[in-house]
Amino acid sequence: MILHFDKFHGLGNDFIIIDNRQNLLNTCGNPDEFSKIIAKLCDRHLGIGADGVMFVENESEKDKQDGIQADIRYKIFNADGYESQICGNGLRCFTRYILEKKIIQNKKIVQIRTNIGVLECEELSLGLYRTNIGKATAEISKIPANPFNSDAESVVINQPLKINQNLHQQNLSHLSEETHYVTFVNVGNPHCVIYVDDVETAEVERIGKTLQSRKDIFPQSVNVEFIQILDENTLKMRVYERGCGETMACGTGACASVFAGILNKKNSPSSKVLLRGGELQINVNQEDYSLQVIGPAAKVFEGSIQFPLN
Repeated sequence: MILHFDKFHGLGNDFIIIDNRQNLLNTCGNPDEFSKIIAKLCDRHLGIGADGVMFVENESEKDKQDGIQADIRYKIFNADGYESQICGNGLRCFTRYILEKKIIQNKKIVQIRTNIGVLECEELSLGLYRTNIGKATAEISKIPANPFNSDAESVVINQPLKINQNLHQQNLSHLSEETHYVTFVNVGNPHCVIYVDDVETAEVERIGKTLQSRKDIFPQSVNVEFIQILDENTLKMRVYERGCGETMACGTGACASVFAGILNKKNSPSSKVLLRGGELQINVNQEDYSLQVIGPAAKVFEGSIQFPLN
């Protein structure tokens, strides 16, 4: 079978998009087996190469049980092969794809079914999109995360967290400790926000990997953001994503960072986030903490690949 695909990116966060409305691939099958397929597609040397794969699907009968009308179903899998709840940059790319392919016709505003509910997305102009990402929360049970001290039982806002410095790679039997002040938030997926003086010198990979390995705190792993405050309306960010590693941009990470900044009284609810791939405008409604992202999405190329993969 020849599998057709398109390649898109949002600020360098890149995705493979496949029209799966005819159920060519069983995205609901054995997750361990399907993860191998996704990982091969995302491999930058042996596959197409991407941070994740998105599928266009029809709504299922189970989807429709909530009574909320959606135009189309969206599924996303990270580069490690496993399904994710939501991706902010991916959602903009997905919106551009379904409009350009005329899967949804005569509309600029579309309702997209995701794993966290139906989200509204809008084409503002060619290449520029507004996406609603749901609502943010800092409740520790909804991150989900486990308390690590008596002050972190309900929320974690600028709390000191001791982590083990990762020295086992040098086969050292001893571990030294370091402390980072962390804020936990959920914006449809889990995030841990750390403030730094300079994101360019932050040890993103080492600290990100170490925090993701703390299953005692983050049972579903976590995305880790490193934030430098430039002024009350501007943040600079690097991110270590679960299932991907460091990426050039993360839409939900940008939302999490602005929301965390509100909790820590560091930035305004309408802030610009500078990422390695470009910038996003994040707007947080202070009444219900609903989130809005405005940013670009671009098509890279389209092609086909023999399936099943060798």
